Formats: sequence, C-alpha cells, structure tokens
Amino acid sequence: MKIKRIALFLITIVCIFALFSFASSANTLGYGGRIFDDGDLISIEHEQKLEEKIQAAEEKCGVPIRIYTYEYSSFEGHRDMYDYESEVGESFDDLILLIISYEYGEYYYELFTKGSPDSDITDKEADKILDNKSVYKNIKSGNLYDGIDAYITLLETAVTGTLRNNFKSVLISSLVISAVVATAVAVWIILKYRKKLHSESYPLERYAKLDLVISNDNFITKTVTRTRVHTSSGSSGGGRSSGGGSRGRR
Repeated sequence: MKIKRIALFLITIVCIFALFSFASSANTLGYGGRIFDDGDLISIEHEQKLEEKIQAAEEKCGVPIRIYTYEYSSFEGHRDMYDYESEVGESFDDLILLIISYEYGEYYYELFTKGSPDSDITDKEADKILDNKSVYKNIKSGNLYDGIDAYITLLETAVTGTLRNNFKSVLISSLVISAVVATAVAVWIILKYRKKLHSESYPLERYAKLDLVISNDNFITKTVTRTRVHTSSGSSGGGRSSGGGSRGRR
C-alpha cells in the first residue's frame, strides 16, 4: 500500500511538471504568445528574446504585435492575416502582423495591419520598414532573428510617431535648402540684368535726328478665352478596406 502511494505521488509530480513544461513551451512557440513559428524557422532561444522585445514594444504601442511563420505549400497556398487568426484561434480588433514564409528555398515576408494601426502607419512608413536594409537583407538571407529585431524597432517608432517625424524633418530640410538655392539663383539673375541695363547707351542723338509727327495705336484682333471649372463635393478613393489588410510583400 505504501509503495502504491509513493508511485501515485511520483506520477502526480511528473504530470504536474509535464503540464508546466508544456505550457511554457506552448507560450514560447506562439500558442498564446506573440510568435507563432508554424514553419519552425526560428530557434527557441531567438524566440524567447524576440518575445521579450515584442512585449516591450506592445506596451509602448498599445496594440497586439504578432509574428507568424510557415513553410509554403502549393496545396495550401499563401496565408494571410485571416488565416493566422483562424489557425491560432484568436480574433483582434487591432493587430500588427508580420508573416514570414519559406518558399522553395527563398524567404518572403509580408506586413498586415488591422484596426487603428492601419491608419497610424502610413504607406510611406510601411515601405520604409519593409525596405530597410537591416530588415530586408537579414530576412531574405535567412537571418530571421536580426531581421525581425530590426523590424520591431522600426515598427515601434512608426506607431509612436517618431518615424513620421523623421519624414517631416527631412521634408522641411529639403524645402529650406531648395528655398535658399532658389533665392540665390534669383538674386544672381536680377543683378546680372541690372548690370546690363546700367551699361553705357549708344549716343543716338549725336548721329541721327527723329521728328515724330503722328502717333496712332491700332488694335488688330482681340481674343478672349474662357474655361469652365467643374467642382464637386464628392470624393473618390481606393486601396485597403477600413478593416485593414496587406501593406506590402517582399
């Protein structure tokens, strides 16, 4: 009887330990976590580090950030944001999702936004993130950890508005430089023409004489051109739906 109790106790301990191990492993692999590595493309060590960085970025951005990987199959086809939500069993009102696929020896990645991030991140910012050298070169070469790490950093600055401010500062700097150059050219041209106007005139009165008796102005033709300008209170638009969608694939 004592042996049975000991055996039952040991079995209980093993089951509890296995349950905690499974929960920890599930969270690391993306089941309930932020990384769903269905394609088994990221090492466990790198997943844990990226999970911590994504969690910190989420706290600053205030929206869920997810990474989803899979190995492409011609039978299943390409997967999108809705396939991800269906597979992990979660539905989001706001979502920033990076999908990485491995297709016949080559890596591809695609950014999806849903809800508020769809308007918070402009198209220019999305392209800036996706085309960043640290993101593009690393992911395309298979160095997913460094590529995703750079992506999260850029994503955080885009959502919080810092990346957008960089665009504005560059634009303002460009406008200031253009204005200075245009002003310098205009001043140079004005001074050049003034110099010509103040040059010595030919002394016509010394060699010729003109007595003007009659002066008439005759208008030959007159042309008036009118253009009708159409105005409309309506507007047209296109692109992604209000719910969100893909922001580009590389």
